[in-house]
Parts: sequence; C-alpha cells; structure tokens
Amino acid sequence: MIKYFSLFLSLLFLTAETTAAGPKDWEKAFSKDDVCSEASGDVVVYYFDRCLALGPGLEAYIKQAKEADEPVKSEAEREFDEKLKKARENVQRYVKEIEYVNEQLKSLDPEDDQEEIKNLKAELEDHRATLEIARGVLTDLEGQSAKKEQLKDGEDEKPSKASPMGKETHETFTKKYYNVGGIAYAGNMAYRNINSWLQAGLKWQYANTKIYMVTSPKMWNALKTTSKMFSPVHNVCWDSESQSVLLFASPGIKGKLPASAAFAVASIAFDQALAVMNQKSSEIPDIFSYGLRAKASNLDAVVDLNNATRIELLKEKELLLPAELLNPTRMSDPERCFYFMKQSRAIVDFFGTDRIREFLKSAKGGNSGFRTSYQHMPEPAEWAREYDDFCNNMSRRLFFPLTETANMDPKKLGEWMTSLQREDKELARRTEERKRRELNKKTGK
Repeated sequence: MIKYFSLFLSLLFLTAETTAAGPKDWEKAFSKDDVCSEASGDVVVYYFDRCLALGPGLEAYIKQAKEADEPVKSEAEREFDEKLKKARENVQRYVKEIEYVNEQLKSLDPEDDQEEIKNLKAELEDHRATLEIARGVLTDLEGQSAKKEQLKDGEDEKPSKASPMGKETHETFTKKYYNVGGIAYAGNMAYRNINSWLQAGLKWQYANTKIYMVTSPKMWNALKTTSKMFSPVHNVCWDSESQSVLLFASPGIKGKLPASAAFAVASIAFDQALAVMNQKSSEIPDIFSYGLRAKASNLDAVVDLNNATRIELLKEKELLLPAELLNPTRMSDPERCFYFMKQSRAIVDFFGTDRIREFLKSAKGGNSGFRTSYQHMPEPAEWAREYDDFCNNMSRRLFFPLTETANMDPKKLGEWMTSLQREDKELARRTEERKRRELNKKTGK
C-alpha cells in the first residue's frame, strides 16, 4: 500500500500543473487490490485495508502527561465548576424565596388582605416553576460532574514521562480503528433525510454514492479539490454530479467522521433536489442550505483535519446578527462558522421542512434576493409575517434558548418565556382586530 501511494502521488504531481484532481482521480486511486468497501443503503465507503494510527499507549501518555504538567484546571473545567456553583446557588435562592413568600402568606389576614394574598400566591407559583427549571439544570450538571469523576477514577496510574508506553504510530486495520460502517450509515441517513424533507423524488441506485476515505495527509493533499464556498467540514470534498466524496480521516477527528461525511452526502442530495424543485434558480439563502444540511447530517461541530470546534452553549455577545447571517462573511474562523451553523439550524427548525420545501420552489437570488423571495414563505408565525419582522425578531425569539444565559439562569429563561407569551397574546389580538376590520370593510358594516 505504501509503495502504491508513492507511485500514485508521483504520477499525480507530474500532471498537477495541467490537470486538477477530481472524482476520476479519486476513483483511480482506489482501484487497487488492497481497497475494501462497506455499504449502507445508497452509500458505499471505499478505504484501504490498513492505516497508520497512534499507539494507544502513547495516546494515554500524551493525555496524562499533559494533565501532570497542568495541575491547574483548564478554562473549560473552570467554566464548568462555575456553572455548577451557580446552579446550586440558584436552587438555594429560589427555595429561600419560596419560604419567604410562604411566611408572608401566613402573616396575612384572609379576610382583610385578599388582593395581596392573590398576588403572593401568583408569585409563589412563579417561584415554584422557576425552581423546577433550576433543579433540572442542576441535576444535568451534577450528572455530568459524576460522569467525569467516574472516568477519572477509572484511569490508570500516570506513566513516567521518561518512558512513553507504546509506539508513536503503528499500522492497523482501518476498519478496526475507524468506524467505517458508521460513516456509510450516517451518509445514507443524510441522503434519506434530504430526500424525505424536500420530496424531490431522488432515486439513487444501491451504493451509488461513493465515499473515498484516505488516511494519508500526502494523499489527501494530492487528491483534494478547492471550492470558493465556505464549509463547516474541512476534511471533505464532494462532487454532486458524480455523487462522490473524498473524506480525510485522522485520529483527532475519529468521532466526527460520520457527521462530516454525512454533511457532504447531504450537500450532494440537496444540490440534486434543488435542481429538480427549482429549475429557474440554483441560488438560495445560505441559512437554509447550511441549516438543512447540518440538520440532515447531525453535524454538531466545525471539523478541521486534526481537530473539531464545538461550543456547548452560545454566548449572547457572540451571536451573529441577522445581517451577518443573511450575508455570511469571514467564515474561516471556526467559532464564527460554528455560530453560523448553529443559528442557521435554529432558523430551519423554526420554519420547518414543509415550509422550506415550498419556499425553495420559488426562491431566487440567493442571500441578496431573500427579501424579495420571503413572500413565497408560507406564514410561519404572526411575529414573522413580513421579512423585516422576521429579521427584527429572530435573535430574541430563536437564538436566546441556545445561549449560556438561558440555560444557566432559570429566572431569565422564565422571564423570556413570559415576555413571548405576552407578545403572542397581543399579536393575536391585533390579528383578530385586523381581520374584523377587513371583514367589516367587505360587508359594509
């Protein structure tokens, strides 16, 4: 296999000046005897029988030696401890507030203080509801903390730095080291999701979408293609016409390979579905394209060649503004790209795949044409009836539940929910009033 790599790369580099790598080169590179395959539904993964992997002893050594060098907790650990502390304080505070209100109720005369008793009881119900939310947050965090402690207790004694265990790399069976079956399954599910949601009638033949998985950085650099479009997965290239995907696998992103491959397959299915649904335009707003593909593939990170960026809870100050979402730029920054993907998926979840499917049939002009195309979006909610209404309200309505504030401060989450309920009631009242006036105008009353 190593000799074949060298020969193939030499031939490819000789012709690189005149011919760019593409699907035909991917197929040619995987046409030898040591290539294996595994299929799931309409997707097949091709891979070389063996690959180079980090020695398990060295992986443990690197991890444990780093911990020994850094006795002070990492920033993520400190943030988690702070969240846990705050969650416990929230529960204690709301318990005390409930006790305080109960004491006030006991001190009042039922006959003389009816209005005040009514107000206190309403306040008591609010505190109890907030306490339940706070307890749920605390239970979840304490569960995470307990799991971390169990993992620490199960670790072996830290090895001496002078004698790392195992070899730096070793050759092993690719299928044993990487979840090849999971990659094929995730790709097939992504295709089925897009096909089901958009109902374009795509009919891929069995194992017709090909994923070529490479584990050699040199081979990846020789075979990869370039694109002007930004992507949250930097370890894949794809070609919609040939239904081919080039996937780079490395130890640092083992767990993200199924989702990153699935994102590429979802992109192929999306391109083909859009060509069937909307023959007048191939450009739609990026928020729907990226949001649908992220949803179909269950992508939860921005994946690079050797690492992945994932943010558990978004920070309010870092949320992308509507203008940035509708005209995304500077997506080379992984955290910014993650925010865009996460917020785009929230928009897709809000509209729902049925409405988006109808919208895509008439949408045109891409990001710049969204204002004009918005009229084709089936009305999702009263607060988003018009394009400007949607832009003005989306940040507070759709993105606040994703933030650290919403998840760590039950009181603010409760206030947010209450404010939306009030707004919805007022919007419903105005809608009924408008309909009544229109009806009166038609009937002459």
